[in-house]
Amino acid sequence: MQTSNGDEQMSNMSTSDSKYNFYLSSDDITAGIIITPISKHFKPNIILNGELIRGPDSKRDYNEQLERVERGEHMCWDDSNSNQSCVGDFFGFRFHDDRVEVHKITEVHDPSHRLPSWSENVGQTKRNVLMLSPRVCIIPWSDWVKIGWHASGSLKGTQRMMNIKSQLQFLRCINRQHQEQHQ
Repeated sequence: MQTSNGDEQMSNMSTSDSKYNFYLSSDDITAGIIITPISKHFKPNIILNGELIRGPDSKRDYNEQLERVERGEHMCWDDSNSNQSCVGDFFGFRFHDDRVEVHKITEVHDPSHRLPSWSENVGQTKRNVLMLSPRVCIIPWSDWVKIGWHASGSLKGTQRMMNIKSQLQFLRCINRQHQEQHQ
């Protein structure tokens, strides 16, 4: 997606394979894809000199977002360290050995919009804030492993999917899941 050659490959693939055109618009074909891992377990808190220290904890942060949705607020997350995400990009919460929950990015705000609870996430204070749509679909783990995320490298923190083949497989999977969930 980053290069004109990659955009051309994605465009050719999407228009020639009509069974995948149901959900994806032409804007989606060039959308970025951001994935963040959600831990299976909460990280323990540390007490240092009598003070509670809470470092980054993706499971705690994800649960906080579910609480926001229950209160009628938008789900949000911080961008990757490159801050390249745009409105219309896809965002996935990856639950290892289980699923990937896919959302679309509806707004991008500067770091001044970070939630107060994120202030403890040392080293991430310069990341933009991404506002997320309601869930678009869930990709089962069995489909996720076929996408080939490993081709883009290991997933440690929020990252952009950079491998074009993986991006195409991800978009096809979203389309297929969307069709199955709306039949």
